[in-house]
Amino acid sequence: MRIYSILTPLMLLVFVGSFTGCGGAYTPPPEAPAATAAAAIGLAYTNPSTSGWALVKDASSSPTHLVLNLVGPAGLKARGVGFNLASDGSVQFHKYADGTYLKDTGVFQLKLATPNLYSTKYPNFYEPVILIGGTKNAGKLLTVGIFQKDRAQPAQPLTAPLCQIGIDFGAATAALPSGTTIPLNLVRARIIPEDIGVIPTIPNVDWTDVLNKFRLEDIQISVGTLKAQ
Repeated sequence: MRIYSILTPLMLLVFVGSFTGCGGAYTPPPEAPAATAAAAIGLAYTNPSTSGWALVKDASSSPTHLVLNLVGPAGLKARGVGFNLASDGSVQFHKYADGTYLKDTGVFQLKLATPNLYSTKYPNFYEPVILIGGTKNAGKLLTVGIFQKDRAQPAQPLTAPLCQIGIDFGAATAALPSGTTIPLNLVRARIIPEDIGVIPTIPNVDWTDVLNKFRLEDIQISVGTLKAQ
C-alpha cells in the first residue's frame, strides 16, 4: 500500500506532462481560405439624393454602358452649361459616333434660328453648333460643354435633361473585384445664366449692361456612386 501511494502521484505528473510539456505536438486544422470576390462584369450607378444640379442614370443604360443625364433645378432657366468630370481611369468616357463626348437632348438653341443675314458672302450660313467635349489626363478627365448660340432666343427652362454623357465598361473595369467603388468626381461646373444683358439698339451704343452680365457662373453638380458589379 505504501508503494502504491508513492507511484500514484508520479503517474499523475507524467499524465499531466503529456499535455503541458508536449503541447507543440498538437496541430490545429487549417483555416478555410478567404473567399475571393468575383471579377466585375458591369457597372452599377446610384443616383445622388438631391433636387438640384445632378448627374442621374438614364433608362437606356446597360450593364456595360452607363448613360448619365445632366438635370438642373426646377424653375431655373439657363443658356448653357459645361463641366469637368474626373475618374481614376478604371472606366472609359464614351465617345459618340460624331466624335464628341456629349449628346445633345434638344433643350438649347445651338445655332442661329435664321441664316446669318450679316454675311454678304454666305447669306444662308448658319453659325456652328456650340457643343464640345473631350478627354484629358490619359482619358481620366472629361470636359464637356453645351451652350445656346442664338442670343435672340430666350433662356430655356430646365424641365428636361440638358445633355447626356456615357461611361463604358472596359478592360480596366474587368480587372476590378465586383463591388469595388469607382471614384467619379466633379472638378468644376459653370453655366451661362438667364440674364446676359440686352444688346443696345442704334443709336444707343451703351454696352454696359451686356459687359456686366455676360459671364459664366459657378454651380455644383451632384454625382452619384459608381461601382463595378
